[in-house]
Amino acid sequence: MSGRCCWLPSDRASSAASRVLRRLEALYAIGGGPGASRPGLSLAEQQAHDLAAGWMTDAGLEISVDAAGNLVGRAPGSDPELGEVWTGSHLDTVPNGGRFDGALGVVAGLEAVAAAHAQPHGRTIAVVAFRDEEGCRFGHGYFGSRALCGQIEARELDVRDADGMSVGQALSALGLPPQSLASPGRGTGPLPGAFVELHIEQGTSLAERGLAVGVVSEIVAMAGLTVRFSGERAHAGGTAMTQRRDALLAAARFVLGAHSLARSDPGWRATVGELSVSNPASNVIPDEVTVGVDAQSQLTYAVE
Repeated sequence: MSGRCCWLPSDRASSAASRVLRRLEALYAIGGGPGASRPGLSLAEQQAHDLAAGWMTDAGLEISVDAAGNLVGRAPGSDPELGEVWTGSHLDTVPNGGRFDGALGVVAGLEAVAAAHAQPHGRTIAVVAFRDEEGCRFGHGYFGSRALCGQIEARELDVRDADGMSVGQALSALGLPPQSLASPGRGTGPLPGAFVELHIEQGTSLAERGLAVGVVSEIVAMAGLTVRFSGERAHAGGTAMTQRRDALLAAARFVLGAHSLARSDPGWRATVGELSVSNPASNVIPDEVTVGVDAQSQLTYAVE
């Protein structure tokens, strides 16, 4: 900071890289199976946060946890009037997730902050682990970062997961006060002056160009949609094909249409990764089907 960049000698850089890999393996083992499974606001995610908090403490950082459970490790600067600079990511995962998504940004970010902390710096610098960024448990991601910005509505605390537990109950089970998040516009802490995130590319653009690193110049636009199709439940053998109101058939046409539409522009993405048939049976025409849609634009990279 203060207009300077921290470069580590080769031996220290090698040691830092080894430490990053060891810590990624330690996180990967939490909620383990064929992959890492740490749903947002779960005990597994909490275990990952506790482990990361210990690493931050060992690095001499000042630890804080806000009402949403976001973990921040700060290296205070000499001038508190300057905006803070944050780096980091998240520690929750999709089901059977990989080693690097989110975790790399936290672990590598910690190494960067710890290295800069060892030198005089004017700005406070920090590493953050946001809560429930994936959104696969409750259906609405970026929970921790939205809470920081005061964008959580009271009704969201009543949303339930597949086991019937609400967001508010999940927070309470972790010792976090859900009622403090029910005031839109009031964030859970001071916002940084700048934020930078290291993230593994979840695609092939860099590999196709033979590049190791890219700088994202535009943020991805995302929309998460839930679409419900209603038909008429009827017996498979007694209902003529011309008389059917098949909700699953309508949903299938929708999925194909979304795929076709996204293919019409190289920058568009549309994915249906979740489909639920109400009271399914192989010999019953479905009367209610719900699909989850993820729609995105493509990231663009500026590479020096």
